[in-house]
Amino acid sequence: MQPNAPAPTPSQYDFILNPKANQPRRSLFGGGSKKQRILVIGVVGGVLLILIVLVFALLSGGNKSPGLLEIAQTQQELSRVSEIGVQKAGSQNARNLAVSTDFTIRSSQKDMLSRLKKVKPKVLDIKQNKKTDDLLTEAALNNRFDETFEKVIQQQLVEYQKLLKSTYDGTSNQKLQNILNGDFTSAGLLITATQAS
Repeated sequence: MQPNAPAPTPSQYDFILNPKANQPRRSLFGGGSKKQRILVIGVVGGVLLILIVLVFALLSGGNKSPGLLEIAQTQQELSRVSEIGVQKAGSQNARNLAVSTDFTIRSSQKDMLSRLKKVKPKVLDIKQNKKTDDLLTEAALNNRFDETFEKVIQQQLVEYQKLLKSTYDGTSNQKLQNILNGDFTSAGLLITATQAS
């Protein structure tokens, strides 16, 4: 080729003489038929969907049941109120109820916390109720602590039982159901004790 020679112009017969130069490029989703492209897009979409589901499953915290943390928080508040009862109860019946409730709930909470991943104390204290403290403080000033404490703890135990029941109904894990059933029964015995005193 000479340096000053003009560049060759494509002829109208290049597609015959040089077939690879004019071939269309294959796309990312396959250059085949429409059916093949739909199949490739479907497979890629399916893989992406599975990856998204896995990411959400990993980021959701991994708790076995959404009610377990709420149960642990309720147990924390029941235990806290029971400790107030242990300190301020005037009668032996109220003190025994407070000690029994605290011991039972703390024991149940250990089982519950072992099923949850690490839970910070601030998260457990979310259900701490200042109104309960105020009510018990006022009752102590009016010499009505024992009966007020028994009513408060009974109401909290009833709500706790409802929470245990709804969590039980929402899980199919047999071990968890056994734990929840045992906690439900224990709460029922404590409620019976509040009604007897």
